[in-house]
Amino acid sequence: MSDKDVKIPEDLHEIVEKSIQQGLIQRKQRSRRNKTIGLSAAAGCCAFLFFFNTNTVFAKTVMDLPLVSQIAHLFLDSESTSEEAAYIAEIKVPQLENNDQAQSLNAAIREQIEAHAIAMKQQAADEYQAFMETGGKAEEYIPARISINYQLYCNNDQTLSFAIISTYVRAQSSQTIDCYNVEAGTGRTLTLEALVGEDYAERIAREIQRQIDAKPEAEQAVYDEDLDLKSMIGPDRAFHLDPDGNLIVEFEKYEIAVGAAGPQSFTLDLESLN
Repeated sequence: MSDKDVKIPEDLHEIVEKSIQQGLIQRKQRSRRNKTIGLSAAAGCCAFLFFFNTNTVFAKTVMDLPLVSQIAHLFLDSESTSEEAAYIAEIKVPQLENNDQAQSLNAAIREQIEAHAIAMKQQAADEYQAFMETGGKAEEYIPARISINYQLYCNNDQTLSFAIISTYVRAQSSQTIDCYNVEAGTGRTLTLEALVGEDYAERIAREIQRQIDAKPEAEQAVYDEDLDLKSMIGPDRAFHLDPDGNLIVEFEKYEIAVGAAGPQSFTLDLESLN
């Protein structure tokens, strides 16, 4: 059973957007009662989730980031380490407060985290069973490493951008990145089409190909020969935004390059794309 076999809640994005929009309405009502005027940047807050593998910078609570506490209170709710013959799993679960719909949003996030964890643990169990059935010895088995954590990419008065990253490492490694991008102040979920335009696939593919062609020949060699980037840039393409307003397009391991090259990401200037 692979990570792709587990059904991630299809309405997670709707829950994120709904919670933000309802938060905006309620905050504005309270603001009028108190005769104060303020930006509802807090409506852009949702869970800043990140399931993470090698970068340990974000392994601690996101409250270390100065802007986060001004928009929402996110804290590390629980963390666990479990060891079995088949795997060693490290899972961190954050929780959001100071958001009017935090309860429903946190529940949806936990469901997604649990789905990824179940899938990876099942994969590890299957691999261990196959090893034992082919004559392997338990004491010689190297367990899989499962890591789940959260990462915040951008949190300012314009955009909230975060991701859930799930990583599985054994003989080979795999990583799943689920990105969420929200426009602060409106609660609108940002899409590639909204950011770039109707022909976003062609524009983004052309710029990524330009960047690949600009690489040294040895680096170009890791990419697939018959790469059709345009067909790979669709509504489900993972992306996030950085604090400078750049668009970061993500490709998982093996998607466009050999496995040794790992996941691939490309930084694109939105102004140039438009």
